[in-house]
Amino acid sequence: MQKRIITGFVLATASLLCVNAMAIAPGFYMGLMMGPASNTGGDVDIQVDPRPTSTNPIANTAIGNPKSTQFGSRLFFGYKFNPYAGFEGGFTYFSGISYTLKDPSLVPSAGTTGRVRGIDFLGKLDYSFKDTIGVFAKLGVTATYTTTPGGLNVTNYEIKDAGTPNAKVVDSGSNTYNVKLNPTVAVGASYDFNQSWQMDASWTHLQLSGALKGMDFYAIGLSYHFVDVYCGQFLCAD
Repeated sequence: MQKRIITGFVLATASLLCVNAMAIAPGFYMGLMMGPASNTGGDVDIQVDPRPTSTNPIANTAIGNPKSTQFGSRLFFGYKFNPYAGFEGGFTYFSGISYTLKDPSLVPSAGTTGRVRGIDFLGKLDYSFKDTIGVFAKLGVTATYTTTPGGLNVTNYEIKDAGTPNAKVVDSGSNTYNVKLNPTVAVGASYDFNQSWQMDASWTHLQLSGALKGMDFYAIGLSYHFVDVYCGQFLCAD
């Protein structure tokens, strides 16, 4: 599956380089990118039935692994200071990361689908060939909001604040939610159709923590640049 993703990404990148076009001037832009994604997590312990009790307080677990591919989308906004540097901010959403047990005869004691969403801020470096074809790299941070499913949160039976009015039993296998800043890196190639429209193909890696580990995102993007179409990067006189 990973090989097919990379092959499709390379072919999509090559297709961007086969048309004549014009360069884009610096300025504000916005766009949308979409494509397959892959969770980099491996085998994990998943809590299975029966759940732990006061008489049998130890959780039962079995080995499981994540579905190999997801789908990602990112809405982004940016500003290009000059032909070589700029910044971007965006919102990324990935489809659910489903975990399955290697032993299908067992039953998870809680949900097994994780979710990742993020708001990023990235610096971007560009280099263009013949004014229309370019390569770029992005580096920055993403504020990720992750949902780790209850099945991956293995919890033994436990009473909190025993002997007090606030005593409660730990909810075995409950979802956890986490907001954290994580490093993000991306590389890709772009093609300028004209002074306003640009298409690109990119690979983005979002580093995560815990069972979800990280996401690799292979995307095709289309962006609109708010520049003067009559006075582009190479058309204005001094």
